[in-house]
Amino acid sequence: MKKDGLVLYKVLKIGKIVILQNSYDENIFDLSAEQIWNRMYRVAGLGKSGNRVFICLAHIIRQKAWEYIPGKFELDNFVDCRRYQDNQFIGLVEGTDFIISPTGEIIPKK
Repeated sequence: MKKDGLVLYKVLKIGKIVILQNSYDENIFDLSAEQIWNRMYRVAGLGKSGNRVFICLAHIIRQKAWEYIPGKFELDNFVDCRRYQDNQFIGLVEGTDFIISPTGEIIPKK
């Protein structure tokens, strides 16, 4: 999958922070701090099966090992772990779309 001309699996690395979006045109910076917090995950694992890349995400406060719990969950509801195929992932990636300052402020990249 490509994101703004970049191959997503070349941008995503284990440990990177992502902020999930409902759609590509959703501006997450208009959301409340709590909504953004609920959508912040770190990449816990990447896998490949055939042509598909699987992205395993763990919420940034989760300290246990990643475990997948099947089901559809709204983005604004707190869920410990999520799994996406590369063609399902819609979100902003740390270092590409935003940076996190030393004080924890999320700064969009232009």
